[in-house]
Amino acid sequence: HHMTKDHHEVLGVAKDASHAEIEQAYAKLVAKYDPKRVASDTSDEGKRQHAEKMLKKVNKSYLALTRNEKSKQRTPQEHRSDTLTAIRSLQTDTTPTTEISNICSQLVADSSIPEVVKAIADSGACSTVVAALNSRIGDSDAVKAFSKVVTAFSHASEECRDQFISNGCLQTLDLVISRTRSPSRHALTALCNLTSCELGRLECSRITIVERIITLLDNSDDVLVELASNILVNLTLDNSRIQQAVVHADGVIKLMYLLQRCAKVKNSKYTPLVRNVCGVFQNLSCGSGREGLMNSLSLPVWEFVLSHTDPTVIERSMAILSNLFNENSNANIQIPTIVIESLIEAISSSNSNVTICACLAIRGLIRHDRQTATTFANSSALTFLLTVVKSATSTETRRLAAAAFRDAVYYAPSVSALRLRQTGQDLNLSKILEENEENTEAWVRYCRDAANILKFAENQRPTSARMLVIPEQIAPAPTPRGPVTPRKLLTSAMSIMGKPRSKSKSKNISKDLE
Repeated sequence: HHMTKDHHEVLGVAKDASHAEIEQAYAKLVAKYDPKRVASDTSDEGKRQHAEKMLKKVNKSYLALTRNEKSKQRTPQEHRSDTLTAIRSLQTDTTPTTEISNICSQLVADSSIPEVVKAIADSGACSTVVAALNSRIGDSDAVKAFSKVVTAFSHASEECRDQFISNGCLQTLDLVISRTRSPSRHALTALCNLTSCELGRLECSRITIVERIITLLDNSDDVLVELASNILVNLTLDNSRIQQAVVHADGVIKLMYLLQRCAKVKNSKYTPLVRNVCGVFQNLSCGSGREGLMNSLSLPVWEFVLSHTDPTVIERSMAILSNLFNENSNANIQIPTIVIESLIEAISSSNSNVTICACLAIRGLIRHDRQTATTFANSSALTFLLTVVKSATSTETRRLAAAAFRDAVYYAPSVSALRLRQTGQDLNLSKILEENEENTEAWVRYCRDAANILKFAENQRPTSARMLVIPEQIAPAPTPRGPVTPRKLLTSAMSIMGKPRSKSKSKNISKDLE
């Protein structure tokens, strides 16, 4: 819309001008800026250069407007035929770059027409575009024009995108990027579109494009850096080979540096870059790049990312924490206070994904470090978790909140009971359990377990041995007498309930324990 407005302004006609009015205005401007006439009228070199520049603008605007007029008059069938003819003309090496740019501009405009997109896909014309791009890889204007076509059609059709990839477009774009330190933004945009699918990621894992993209992170052009980071988000998704390549090529270190730079500037224009970096870290944290990421995270980066206000950054940062400190993680590092504070705050987020990730991370941290469990139990985390359990509409959110609450109570029972009593909470969770007495969902079971543990912590006689059920996947704390076996657990249970176990050895420990 803005380009059309600019073209009308250049010709000095109204937006609703007729074809005849456009032709008349064009003729007057061509005569006004004719190089021969201007040269005869003045010897001023500056005026001659200005006339040449204006004539180029006038020609460009006239072509754009008349092309639009012709486009409106053509039928879909004519669009299809003209598009295929135009693509075939790209194969000719003698076609001037100016004409290639015009043809490509028309192709981009036609990419919004379903019949044209289908014609491109059915005819296999994508291979022609890739071959033409490959033959003019040293012509920056041609590369720009072809890259726009690749972007437009790969965005309009998954079939076209797959054809570009299958015909070696990624390798050609890799060559384009390798030829200069500051490649075309349009080439990187095309690469970003092609790598957004699994086929593109698989193809990229076979070539050395990752190292080149990481090199672009040092570029002084912020737009190139943002595009490069976006491509890395695509490439590192569910691809362990590329994740390892990013770590080995110092990609994590360079991304950390970008975050530190953004933290110093604190400008909202860098928010998309911060999102991309967090996206890469999220992909690495749940794959083979986890260890490399763990070893590189620094406190200033944590403080900047976790204090960010952008919803996408918050969600991705919580996902990173969830992946790094989940229940299956072997993380053994000092947990910064900012991490704990951010997780507690995230519990009450209006975004259920953020709440879910926070609960997962809390569970992981509690299980790996008893001191952290005490910290969470002695904070507002328990109250927030109970609120989520009572009000969450998502079953998964409610289940994870209840599980996190149960874990905190299990690992720090006395502190949890004291904190809940101080905040006026019902240690028996009576209302929740009464309202869901017949409910067999996992979150109710977690709440029941937590209530029994809290009773025991308050030196009250439990109504059943349920308080002794070890939460699933939680290994009991090792003791000098060795690991807690089912037989030892059964003996302890009977003893606490005042029913000393018979000395006869039962063969069905599980049944007796139940």
